[in-house]
Amino acid sequence: MNVATAAPPRRPAFTFSSVAAAPKPLGPDTVTEAARAASALAPHPAATAGKAATLAGLLGALAALDLQIAGLEAEMAPLLAATQGAKLTQIRGVATVAAAGFVAFVGHTGRWADWSKVWRAAGLDPARSQSGATDASYGISREGSAWGRRAILDLAAGVCRQPGRFHDSYQARLRHRKHPKVALAAVGNQVGRTCFALMDSGADYDPDHQTNYAERRTATQPKAGGRAA
Repeated sequence: MNVATAAPPRRPAFTFSSVAAAPKPLGPDTVTEAARAASALAPHPAATAGKAATLAGLLGALAALDLQIAGLEAEMAPLLAATQGAKLTQIRGVATVAAAGFVAFVGHTGRWADWSKVWRAAGLDPARSQSGATDASYGISREGSAWGRRAILDLAAGVCRQPGRFHDSYQARLRHRKHPKVALAAVGNQVGRTCFALMDSGADYDPDHQTNYAERRTATQPKAGGRAA
């Protein structure tokens, strides 16, 4: 005689979403009680013993380092003034240390045909893949000097923190959804080119140079159907 047996209940299907589901938030009563319990417990003496003295020692060490850095910058300033980079600190955001690092990497501008050679030597030019008619550009090549890249990007980081055309250029690229590192490298190209030109010419920095140059170029361009103004 066949006896029908009841089928065992089926378990719910396993899904990863059920495992990764976010926990339910705690109710307001639970949060209030936990906060009250935490405030009622006094900190253990072992957790705070000697912490004030340790913090005071760390703050003192940082203050001493600040004094040493300021002293080194004061010593570097006259040395920088004796180089081609004497005018670089006229650019807002370019400090003595950043300017000295850039001058140390570039050396004398007569070593280079133009700024593009310095840019490539720092490995900041885009990597390229050429095959026949295909010529694709990628991220920076990193084929040059890592120290040179750091010197140029230190300049860029300094000028981006100060109001001016370099800061505006950086923010404009961020608004166009450029990666911050890409935007910083682009500003490094701009400020590095400016610093190289100042070193090569010995001229003072003119913050309105780009605006004046654009206006002069517009004024000398020939109008449609006529000659240049």
